[in-house]
Amino acid sequence: MQSNIQKGPLTLLANVDLTAMEDRLVNIVSDGGVAKFDLPAANTDECNFVLTQGGAADTPVSAVPVTAEGQIRVVSEGAIAVGERVCLADVATPADKGMVRALPAAAGDYRCFARCEGASSDGSLALLRKSDAETVTVSE
Repeated sequence: MQSNIQKGPLTLLANVDLTAMEDRLVNIVSDGGVAKFDLPAANTDECNFVLTQGGAADTPVSAVPVTAEGQIRVVSEGAIAVGERVCLADVATPADKGMVRALPAAAGDYRCFARCEGASSDGSLALLRKSDAETVTVSE
């Protein structure tokens, strides 16, 4: 039997400045053995939380888990149409870290983890539902 477990929102320290980063995807990293929330570092990172309350580095921030049981809203980079597979926005652009985009046509490896259920435009909140994650290789 499971004991001492937590459901719902999770509060951890921010590993980096997450001020005004609400509605972006974050992951859990270890900083000297301390669990902290951080923005993705690679386009294939597994980000299983949506930030709901941001804050400065080393201050408490909150996030909710991404599950298939419910929808989430995440800031989109570019337009995303209903039904499209969704992956992280390009982490090479610092302003786009934690945002999502439709699977690009450009060559590369992408980790698709959700489907869009409500169309979005650039900078708006995409309505998503988690799906089975898959790494997709696009070749030109």
